[in-house]
Amino acid sequence: MLRTKRAQVLRRINVTATKSAKTPPYRQVAPAAAMMMKATVRTRGIVIASTRNYRRVGLTTVAAAAAGVSPGKKHGDLPKNFEHTDVEEPLYKRWEQSGAFKPKPNDEKEPFTIPMPPPNVTGALHMGHAMFVTIQDVMSRSMRMRGHPTLWLPGTDHAGIATQLVVERQLESEGLSRIGVGREEFEKRTWKWKKEYGDRIQNQIKRLGASCDWSRERFTLDDNLSEGVLEAFSRLHEQKLIYRGSYMVNWAPKLQTAVSDLEVEYSDEPGFLFHFKYPLEGYEEDNTKFLPVATTRPETIVGDTAVAVHPEDPRYKDFVGKFCVVPGTNGRKIPVIADDYVDMEFGTGALKITPAHDPNDYDMGKKTRFGIYQHHEQRRDDECERASVRWFRSRRVPRENMGRFGKRWLGD
Repeated sequence: MLRTKRAQVLRRINVTATKSAKTPPYRQVAPAAAMMMKATVRTRGIVIASTRNYRRVGLTTVAAAAAGVSPGKKHGDLPKNFEHTDVEEPLYKRWEQSGAFKPKPNDEKEPFTIPMPPPNVTGALHMGHAMFVTIQDVMSRSMRMRGHPTLWLPGTDHAGIATQLVVERQLESEGLSRIGVGREEFEKRTWKWKKEYGDRIQNQIKRLGASCDWSRERFTLDDNLSEGVLEAFSRLHEQKLIYRGSYMVNWAPKLQTAVSDLEVEYSDEPGFLFHFKYPLEGYEEDNTKFLPVATTRPETIVGDTAVAVHPEDPRYKDFVGKFCVVPGTNGRKIPVIADDYVDMEFGTGALKITPAHDPNDYDMGKKTRFGIYQHHEQRRDDECERASVRWFRSRRVPRENMGRFGKRWLGD
């Protein structure tokens, strides 16, 4: 009775294995396991009396039996621990060399493509990369197993500011500077750095097992990609879907470039309140009538567009609707406005509005429609860098060093 049922089970296994030749790869797991099950039966001498017992035999036991390993016995040739470096890298290389990640033409299936969100070429792997690589890899492998021509397109982003900072540090270690070597030489050094160190993030993504087609890897500054970006922006502008406007940006004085909000780290630092006199129009010479304004950022005075006071502040009710003169300028006049955003208890209760400097000022500038005051001053890069350093130092020095404004502009 037992022998008859065992013969029936093994006969089913052989029939399934024969049919598997026309079965897609992802459906051949069960027949393959069944064949290993047959080896288990022979190796361990187990008599399978029913299909229920057949299902109870674990895949670990099946794989061990197929490899000629009997559970419960000592095997000195097996490593004590699993060494991933001995397995993962050689396996990934075989995948690449076999072209497993390249799209396989199939007219009967719709192509499936995913462009990788390009990580920074200067970056290192973090949890965000691990998350999107896992999700996109699952999607790509799933569609590939279903027979769809699948392309997961990898690439890296040029990360201009981060790359510039790294190359500038290299120059500083050699006693050089970006301005000193000139634009052409600096670009050469930047491309050289990218060639030597730009594949770090790529190798880290490979170690995750990402099934990308690396033969098609792209870089955001490749010629055809740059041309494509220019063409896209030109079309959007021609269709009036985008426009150029004046906005507040984060400015890096040393790098002389704008920086994204995402790359700015905020910190609270002790400051010093500088007091200035904003004389009313007509009282510039004698300063008998003026608005006292306190600020921690005197370098932004040239960008002031208004002075705001609280509408219920009795000290400045007579000033609202009139004009005052911006200190240190050639008599440039700005309006005095009333807004309940102003805190009467802070400083002098009179707040200078600089839309190009502070987010709250920017919002108030849009509300009052005063906009951003453009203070243009043509300077060479080296002059701009020295001027920026002087301004930042001036915020940390005593009041007497602010004498460039003249005593008539400074408060008590």
